[in-house]
Amino acid sequence: MTGVWRSSELCRLAAVLSGIALSACTHWKAEPLVPAGFQAADSNRTLRLTLRDGKSIRVRSPVIRGDTLIAEQELGDAFRVSYRPVRLPLDSISRAEKSRVSAGRTILLVSGLGLTALAIKAAADFRLNLNLPPCLVGCSKP
Repeated sequence: MTGVWRSSELCRLAAVLSGIALSACTHWKAEPLVPAGFQAADSNRTLRLTLRDGKSIRVRSPVIRGDTLIAEQELGDAFRVSYRPVRLPLDSISRAEKSRVSAGRTILLVSGLGLTALAIKAAADFRLNLNLPPCLVGCSKP
């Protein structure tokens, strides 16, 4: 049955695409490393640091003490994450960025996904009302 799309397959596809697309609602924005902004550790704060040697690392709970950034470096991958303490001299960091959610992008994305779901539902209902097979592409004769 190549080319036949059932509603359960469409739902799974929509769920996967939604998950991928929601990550597009975030972006990295430069964050100045000013001691006043990093006096207390915040476990929810994550930074992406670019070091002078070109290496990029992610850290959480950053605090600046004197001329040193103290944090927990993220190790591993998306499925298994661990952390280790790290101390970096501020002059070894060339760029710091913080992940931010874009409200405008999120609203547009959710609206677009909702309209797409409604269009798919309307097309499926239309095909059922005409007693056509439940597929969108490459329908074969029953």
